[in-house]
Amino acid sequence: MKFWEILLLEWQKKGRRGFTIPFIIGSYKNFNDSLFSVEELIKEIVKRSHFEVSMTICPDLGTIILTKNILPDNNSFFPTINGKEQNGLSINRILFPHTSDINDIILDLEEKFFDCISDSEYSASYKDGRSPEWRPFDTDDRSFIEQSYVIYKKKT
Repeated sequence: MKFWEILLLEWQKKGRRGFTIPFIIGSYKNFNDSLFSVEELIKEIVKRSHFEVSMTICPDLGTIILTKNILPDNNSFFPTINGKEQNGLSINRILFPHTSDINDIILDLEEKFFDCISDSEYSASYKDGRSPEWRPFDTDDRSFIEQSYVIYKKKT
């Protein structure tokens, strides 16, 4: 299992829904000593996930999150990768209504999250329900990520 999968599963055990893409990227950069890009994350989900991941909007933060898909959703689709079907990542149609190609979606995501990732502001907090306020990891974030990393290392 990959570290990002452990993060999602451990977060859901706490009754939470999912993580933003910058949170996962930051977890890798700060705790796994590995550079990990939006493109690498999304392509890994599409190609090698142990479970279906869903990309949707977090109603609390007003931004995109990734979560382990628990319930089928008629409002989601599986984007193609290089013209081929995949079933590792489903995406809420409202997020990308004009494309079904994963490479186009990756470009949009890289642009959307460029500033917060470049500024090492990986954690989103509630601002106004329309857009998150990005900030560096706090003590609770770091503690959760460190605990998840320990679980990950035990499984690898």
